[in-house]
Amino acid sequence: SDLEGLMERLEDAVSVIESFPYSLEGVGKFPEKGSPRVLWVGAKGHGFDGLHEAACKALGKTPDKEFVPHVTLCRVRKRIDPSPFLAEFKDAVFWEGFCENVQLMESTLGKNGARHTLVRNYRL
Repeated sequence: SDLEGLMERLEDAVSVIESFPYSLEGVGKFPEKGSPRVLWVGAKGHGFDGLHEAACKALGKTPDKEFVPHVTLCRVRKRIDPSPFLAEFKDAVFWEGFCENVQLMESTLGKNGARHTLVRNYRL
C-alpha cells in the first residue's frame, strides 16, 4: 500500500540521522502577518533541517518554503491580539532534551477536533 511504502521510505531516510539535542523555546504565530490561526512554541536544534529533508525525500517532494520546526499550542478560531502572549514568552525556554525518535502520526479531523494516532515510531 501507499502507507507501507511511505513507512519504508521514511525508515530509510531517517536511518542516517543521529539523535540530537534540542529545545522548545520562544513562541510565534501562523501566519506571521495578520490575525493568527495557530500559536506555537519553537523547536530549535541542528537536526530538524535534516529530518525535514529526509521527510521531503521520502515523500518525493522538494522543500518549497521555509521550514519552521514547532509544536502547535492551539488553533485560533476568533480574531485575537496575540501581542501580549508573544511578547511575554518570546525568549522563554520551556524544555531542553534529546530527539531520539521520530513518529509518523495520523490526524483524523472530527467535530470535536483532531484525533492523533501513532502509526510508526522510528528510532534515531
